[in-house]
Amino acid sequence: MPRSTSIAILAMGLLLTFSQSGYAQEAVDISSTSRTALPRLFTAEHLKGDWSLGLGGISYSEGKDEGAAAYFKLKAKFDWTLTKWMKVRVSPYARFFSARVQERYDDDDYTSAIWLDEAYLSIQPIEEVEFRGGAINQKYFKNNLLVSRKRSFPGGQLILSKAFGNIKVKLVGEDVVPTSYSLNTERATKEALPSFSAESAHISGPAFEFVNWELVGGHFNWTNIPSIAAFHSGIDGNNTDGADEAGSRLRYGMDGFFGSLDLCLCFKESPVQFSGGYKLVHNSMAPNGLNNARMIGGGPRLIFGDRIFDFFYYRYYIEQDATVAAYNTSALGKNNREGDYAGFRMDFVDLGFVVLGEFVNAVPIRDRPSQFTLTEFRLGVETNYVSF
Repeated sequence: MPRSTSIAILAMGLLLTFSQSGYAQEAVDISSTSRTALPRLFTAEHLKGDWSLGLGGISYSEGKDEGAAAYFKLKAKFDWTLTKWMKVRVSPYARFFSARVQERYDDDDYTSAIWLDEAYLSIQPIEEVEFRGGAINQKYFKNNLLVSRKRSFPGGQLILSKAFGNIKVKLVGEDVVPTSYSLNTERATKEALPSFSAESAHISGPAFEFVNWELVGGHFNWTNIPSIAAFHSGIDGNNTDGADEAGSRLRYGMDGFFGSLDLCLCFKESPVQFSGGYKLVHNSMAPNGLNNARMIGGGPRLIFGDRIFDFFYYRYYIEQDATVAAYNTSALGKNNREGDYAGFRMDFVDLGFVVLGEFVNAVPIRDRPSQFTLTEFRLGVETNYVSF
């Protein structure tokens, strides 16, 4: 879908709902609010938040590359209610590393940094319609084969939601700008603004009294990927043309569809449950053999009072040009990979912390000089979110 069309859809949906909403009158009343009343917006009634701490270690190897790191991270969520139909959410994220890393290519995976997990203004004129503008996190699509859940792109998102009995339906459209930074020496000329647009349907509900399910399907489009992002995508699995940062371009366009199905066999009062899922990505503009990504797997959940233990195993592959490698999940090896993803999550609800572990072993699907077998271990402890 062209960028202008996506923007028009977002704008039209917002204008139509405002014109039909009783909240529109409230917008007029706000303009007459006195200056003395504004400080009340900073009280506990309007401003709420949560925070979480975590620490752990990472070990990985890939060919001549090798690394070991200890990390500390701090996550926070702030919700600032301006009116009953307008609020601000800001979720900063800080991660600090002490690491020894040997790499052939420049990479920021183990660089200490502070960034935004998400930060947006939410306008919800009626219960069924919400518009978000700001830094939009891409985890909403629940597909880590399409784009990393840690990515946050500036732009707009429109969410239409409706419940039909026990079935919940959401329609989501977004148009955002993939983030990157390039010097003049890393581009041949002034480059057009890149974009990532997606439209998706999210449907969830119960079945047979013990099954919870969620089905997601949609369309995606990447356009005007900058040369610096294309260069790094070439290192991470994409087919590209051009030998340096300034002249690199993706060989194939990026327009296709994605989907996922998540299931939970949640037996009432049973200490044993099971969850699993299937994910897919298909790029219609790349040749067969280069344009698909799949993931399937699951695992048991063991419940012992306030102690909840989840274990999982997934088998996956991501072909070379299924999506833009520079924005894909580094923990899975990005593109041109097939492998195993396993781990556990032990939630000590009564004690307020979680123990996490992950293992990835991924081999290149096609031989490339920049990719070798990737093996990675992660182990960490995080506190549950605490309100303040």
